[in-house]
Amino acid sequence: MNAFTVFLSILFISSIGFIVLRGFRFIRIKDTLLAIGASYGLGVGLVGVQLYLYSRFNIPWQKEFIFFPWLLLFGTILVKKRKHIRLGFPKLPSLDKVEKLLLLGILLTIGYVVFEALLRPVVAWDAWADWLLYPKMFFIDGKITLDTLRYAGAGYPMTISLLDTFVYILLGHIDDTAVLLTSSAFYVFLAITFFAVLKKSYGLRYALLFTLLLVTTQNFVRHGGRLEAGMADLPVGYFAFLSVVFLFEYFKKRNVKTLFIFSTFLSITSLIKYEGIPLAFFIALCAFVYIVKHRLLKHLLILFLWIVPFVSWQLDRRVTGIENTYFSIAHPIELGINKSINALSGTFKELVNVKTWNVLWITYFYQLFAFGIRRQRELAVLHFVVVSQLMLYLIIYNITFGNGPESSIERLLMHIAPLAFYVIAIVTKILFRKKNIIF
Repeated sequence: MNAFTVFLSILFISSIGFIVLRGFRFIRIKDTLLAIGASYGLGVGLVGVQLYLYSRFNIPWQKEFIFFPWLLLFGTILVKKRKHIRLGFPKLPSLDKVEKLLLLGILLTIGYVVFEALLRPVVAWDAWADWLLYPKMFFIDGKITLDTLRYAGAGYPMTISLLDTFVYILLGHIDDTAVLLTSSAFYVFLAITFFAVLKKSYGLRYALLFTLLLVTTQNFVRHGGRLEAGMADLPVGYFAFLSVVFLFEYFKKRNVKTLFIFSTFLSITSLIKYEGIPLAFFIALCAFVYIVKHRLLKHLLILFLWIVPFVSWQLDRRVTGIENTYFSIAHPIELGINKSINALSGTFKELVNVKTWNVLWITYFYQLFAFGIRRQRELAVLHFVVVSQLMLYLIIYNITFGNGPESSIERLLMHIAPLAFYVIAIVTKILFRKKNIIF
């Protein structure tokens, strides 16, 4: 029963995002699949903001107060758009035998991941000690308190913790097993988004093939429902992928609405965990260069909106005295030749670890060195973001005490793995076309 309630909570959160994306025409009607894929991410950001503001203005975290603004929004948009609403089941494309097998593989893998999520309570240490510790205290206190934040000490962004708190509120109590379905939801909605993007550009069968490759990669399975469920690394990868997808949409359309939703997802990316901050910056830098190059200077204000929630969070921490102890206490600066050797060798070992990644990173770097950027803007952006983030992790390993790839690189690569998959899909299609291979 708890699992079913969490499922309904995820459906409600996704409905919020979908209604906003479609009601305000951020996504075209023909891009419904992309709207579904992005709906969970936008809903997660919106309910996080809701609980944060409710706590700041002493509004009780009671179900009726939580539901009211969203039901009002649903009603307003439905009344306003009632003439354009068409009820009915969408027409499904006909599938051949190969496509049916690929789809079956995707569905079976997703079913397995969801089943694994419900087998056990949270296992991963970081999930137990950080990402699911905050929600328990927030839920018990009924708000965000300074005592809770100071006790926890790390000062992490609260988006994922507030998502789990939201689920606990709708559930009515704490359930460390059922709440892991939120991780499975990130896994599923990433797959939907990835499929939607590839299907739009390259066709149904090709999209099914690469979506199957993504969902069956062991580290995605682990973060979606197995031992790493409850962590914040898969959400970072999901939001980074969404940000890049909407950046590419902005490249095509150059309209303010697309830029605004891109900036929104960029902001959420920066508020998942610390590693999301530089990742959002690298993606934003690509947008900045594009805007300046094409003299769309009026769009800069919309772009810079992504910084506002991040700056607000930083100022809030300063005012309340919540310090970031990551570098000052946990990982102070330390240099040494052994650290450099360990950083490079440990990262390399993980990149060629086929048990965890299949041949994802081997293929990515082979394509990078063998084919380069090929003067394609999308590939240039993807390579820049992936390589920049990876280089940042190597630098951190090189200069900080107690930080090494053996303890975290498997998780950190999750942040850029969806983008690496996207690169491989694009380059592979280019090669298929050059050799007249039809798939």
